[in-house]
Amino acid sequence: MALTGSGTISASDIRAEFVGGSSAVDISSYFRGANTNVKANAANNTATNLAAGIPTSGAISFSDFYSQAKGWRKTFSSNSTQQSGTSIFGDDYAVDYPKQVVVNSSVNLYSTSSGTSALEFPSGGAGSITVTNSGNIYGQGGSAGQDGGTAIKADVAITVVNNSSSNIKGGGGGGGNGGAGGVGSASTAAQISSVVDKVGDKPDFVSYSVLTQFGPRAWSGIGSGQWGLNVQQGTSARSNISNRGPMWYSFQVNTAAEYSLSSYITDPFPEDGQTGHRGTPVVNISTAEDTKSQGQGGADYGSGLSWSGVKANLAANTTYYFCNYTQGPYGNSTPNGDFFYNDMNSTLSLAINVPSTGGSGVQVVLVKALLNQLQVVVVQEVQEQMQVQVVQAVQAVH
Repeated sequence: MALTGSGTISASDIRAEFVGGSSAVDISSYFRGANTNVKANAANNTATNLAAGIPTSGAISFSDFYSQAKGWRKTFSSNSTQQSGTSIFGDDYAVDYPKQVVVNSSVNLYSTSSGTSALEFPSGGAGSITVTNSGNIYGQGGSAGQDGGTAIKADVAITVVNNSSSNIKGGGGGGGNGGAGGVGSASTAAQISSVVDKVGDKPDFVSYSVLTQFGPRAWSGIGSGQWGLNVQQGTSARSNISNRGPMWYSFQVNTAAEYSLSSYITDPFPEDGQTGHRGTPVVNISTAEDTKSQGQGGADYGSGLSWSGVKANLAANTTYYFCNYTQGPYGNSTPNGDFFYNDMNSTLSLAINVPSTGGSGVQVVLVKALLNQLQVVVVQEVQEQMQVQVVQAVQAVH
């Protein structure tokens, strides 16, 4: 459990979190990475260090330990495939230090091969290992006549917390002369709705004004014109504006998935006398009208004068605010803090990939391990706030 984030913190609090016991506390022995008390990340450890705020050298004080904790945590906030303890924690997988793997709500962690688990913990891991699942962990289905793959495979002791409404499923076995079962992905076309263009207005976080010496942003309504917002169901929502803008509209999509974004900006015509003052285009997506980057998928996206293929993980049936605006540097100079450009274009692609289930998936955790080498604790949260621990020792190699 993390140390307090404010108020009184004592040497015994620090000792209890990082060392235990009752020995005297020398605060200088708690520099991160300097000894065995507070570990630093190995170069190939991709997890977050829960004690990242503790200095590695120099001055150190009790306040440096506010909200710090012992351990590493890897959080999956977007769909991922085929993860392992060694790929997540690198050389630190073998270090005796707490390790956490967290799968967020609506996130799918899945395998694309029945011979590889979605999440694997090979032998050699050390320290406590806890998997907390609020999303879905899926094994891949088997081909015709073959077994499906496992969702989680562990050759060391782990603790699995499977929260309410989440799923851990092994891939279903393939049927006789049938195709592959289990979970994969399939291409589909999302639908966009509740599109409201906010022409002539801007969110509070865009600092420059809507109008320029060239007048308001060019506009031809929601349709198929050169300027404005062009919505093509199942294909894309594309915007194109001139001068400063910005483009700002709200919308909903009918499918939760990763959506691809792109944008570019061009210099004004030389005769306008504003060459080099275009800035670089950014797309902000937020569930709040005037506050940046709120809700699932909320963030600033893109960098450079032209970019594409950037993914935004959006929820279904949720109102989002899409703002395509430009930001510095300007170029040669900054006349009155204004931006000028010929056109700025953004595209939200509605062509998406979503997990698909084939065969007959089994809603259990299938774990393979060597004899007497594995202990898995599965904790299932139920609505009555009860927790049930099931300790299962796997007695045979499958």
